[in-house]
Amino acid sequence: MRLLHTSELKLYELFGANIPPYAILSHTWSDFEISFQELQSGEGRSKAGYHKIRRCCQLAASDGFQYAWVDTCCIDKTSSAELSEAINSMYHWYRNSEVCYVYLADVSSKSNGDAIESVMRNSRWFSRGWTLQELIAPPSVIFFDREWVELGTKKDLETLLSTITKIHVEVLRDATKLEEFSVAQKMSWASRRETKRVEDIAYCLLGIFGVHMPMLYGEGDHAFIRLQEEIMRNSADDSIFAWTSDSYSSDKPTPGLLALTPAYFTKSGDIVQSKGLAVTPFSLTNKGVHLCLPMMALSTRYLAILNCHKFGNETKNLGIYVERLSENDDVFKKVWCENLGMLDKLSVPQLEQENIFVKQKRVMPGFPIYSSYNVSVKTLLQNRIVLRDSVPFGWVLEDGVMKPPDSIYGTEFSVLRFWETDRIHGERHEFLVILRFDWNRASPMEEWVSVKVIDQMPDLSYNYRLWSYHSEERKLSLVCQCLNDYRYTNLDSVRQFSDSRVDWQHPSRKWWISVRIKRGMVQGERRRVVHIDWRPPKED
Repeated sequence: MRLLHTSELKLYELFGANIPPYAILSHTWSDFEISFQELQSGEGRSKAGYHKIRRCCQLAASDGFQYAWVDTCCIDKTSSAELSEAINSMYHWYRNSEVCYVYLADVSSKSNGDAIESVMRNSRWFSRGWTLQELIAPPSVIFFDREWVELGTKKDLETLLSTITKIHVEVLRDATKLEEFSVAQKMSWASRRETKRVEDIAYCLLGIFGVHMPMLYGEGDHAFIRLQEEIMRNSADDSIFAWTSDSYSSDKPTPGLLALTPAYFTKSGDIVQSKGLAVTPFSLTNKGVHLCLPMMALSTRYLAILNCHKFGNETKNLGIYVERLSENDDVFKKVWCENLGMLDKLSVPQLEQENIFVKQKRVMPGFPIYSSYNVSVKTLLQNRIVLRDSVPFGWVLEDGVMKPPDSIYGTEFSVLRFWETDRIHGERHEFLVILRFDWNRASPMEEWVSVKVIDQMPDLSYNYRLWSYHSEERKLSLVCQCLNDYRYTNLDSVRQFSDSRVDWQHPSRKWWISVRIKRGMVQGERRRVVHIDWRPPKED
C-alpha cells in the first residue's frame, strides 16, 4: 500500500504489519486531478487536485496522522497489475483507515438548516458507484463542504444518509452487518449510482459482496455478469435472481437469469431471504445456471419459486417466470421481466421441485456512444482568432476545446461569433459559425451537424423592430431565435465517419475556415468533436 506523508507530501510504500494508522479521502473526481506520475515529478501543483491533496494532508496532520491515502495519486494507474490489486483491496483500505474525510465539492455550508440537507441530497458524491463502499466501510467518516468546513460525522448524519442512499442505518453504524442483508438489498443500494467506465459499476461492488476477480477493462457489461457469477460461487441467496426490468417487451428477448446492471435491482430494496424452506444450491454450467426450484405451471410458462420474499410479507414467496425452450427439455429462459411472481408460502411444499437450467445470453458490446458535441478551435487560437459571443451563452474553453453549456441539449441551433484580434483597420474582422445539431438520429452512423459560416451579422430588421439599436450580443440572440423559429435550412450537412467538410473563405483576408465533425476522446470521455480549423490562403 502506498501512503502519502502528510507533511512531506511524498509517497512511501508499506506492507502488512508495517502499515501505520492513516486517514483516507473520499471525493468525486474532476478534470484537474493529480496523478501518481505528476506527484512524483512535482508537476501539476497549480491544479485544483493538488490543493485538495494538500488540504487533506493538512487536515490529517492536525488530527495526528503522519500518513494519508488519496486514490488519485497513491495508485500508479499505468500499471494494470497495480490497478487490479488496488481495486480488489479498496474496500479493506477504507475499512482499515482510522478516519475517512468525505469532501463534497458541490456543497457549501453557507446554506443552513433544511437548505444544507437539500444541497447534500443533490451532491454528486451520492450518485457515484465508488463512494458506496467509501461510505459503508470506514468506521469513522467526517463530511466536509467545498471550503473544507465540517458538516458532521456519519453518526451525526446517519438518518439523512440512510434517507439519501437507502442503506439501512445498521449498516452505516457497523459494516459487519452487511452479511445480514440479502444480495438484492445490497444491489439496490447501487442501483441509482453511476461510474465513468462501464466495468467499474461491477468492480466498485467487490468489497460490498466480499469477492475478488481480475479487472478486464474492455469487457463492458459482462463485468457485472462476472460479478454475479462470483457472488453465486460464495452464496446461496436466491434474491440475486429477484430483479425486474421494463426494458424487455414481448418481442425483445431477455438477457437471461442474471441482470445486466444494478439498475435492474431498483425495486428490490425490500427483498430478503426466507427462512424455514430448504436452501438448494445453484451452480454455473455450460447449459446455463443450474437450479432446483419448486415449479408452478402456468399454461406454457412456469413460476419458479425463489427462497426470498418482500420484507413485511413473509407469508408469500417470490418467483421468476420462465419458459421451456423446447418440449421435454430441462433448459429454460427467463420471461416477463417486468414483475416478479408471488405464491403463498404454505403452497410451496406442495409443488414438485425440478432441476432446471436457465440460459444466460452472452453480453455483446454495444456500439460506442459518443455523447455531446464539443468544438475544437485550436488552429483558430493559434492564429489569434477568439470566441467573442455565443448563443446559448456559457461555452467553456479548455486546452483549445470548447465544452457546450447544459442549455444546449435539446436546442437545435447554436451560433458562435469569432473575432480576429490581429486585423487591418476597416476590414471585417469577425465571422459567425451556425451549427444545427441532430440529437435524435436512431443510428449513430447517421448523425450529422449542419453548418453555415457567414462573415457578418445578417440583417433581421424585417423581423425585429429597432434592429439597428440592439447591441451585438442581443442581435446574436435574435439570430438564434430566428433560426429556431423558421427552421433555417440553408446549411451544409457534415456527417460523422466521413471526410465531408464545409469550407468558407474570408472575403478580404482570403484565409479559409473549414468545419468537420469527428469522433474523439476529450479528457478521457468519448465526444463528437466539431473541428473549426483555420487554413492559410491558397497560393495562385
